[in-house]
Amino acid sequence: RVLFRSSSTPSPSHPARPTARGMRSFIRGYVAAVGSDPDTAWPMLTPKFQRESGGLDTYRRFWSGVGRGRILAISADPRSLVVSYRVRFEHFGTGRRPTVLDLVFEKGRYRIDGEHTDGFVPAG
Repeated sequence: RVLFRSSSTPSPSHPARPTARGMRSFIRGYVAAVGSDPDTAWPMLTPKFQRESGGLDTYRRFWSGVGRGRILAISADPRSLVVSYRVRFEHFGTGRRPTVLDLVFEKGRYRIDGEHTDGFVPAG
């Protein structure tokens, strides 16, 4: 007699594995969130990267007022979970250098776990 059977088939809202399309979509969502409301973007970081970012108050100060972001170029590698993109925010940066992020993929969700962009210095 079977009382409970868990499905091994992922639901459409939780993809089974990372994809380049999913990674690009996640980064587009992150850029939109961080430029308008850093508090919305904060949970898109792993606890490790939240610490490396100096905590929520430091993160808010850094991103406050940057304005809307426009992605100029983006590439994603689902095997390594590395995404590289160039972005220009209304009131911050030029978009000349790529931002390079390490992602994690757990339970069908992406989160940012690290950054290895030229010039990035962890706040912690």
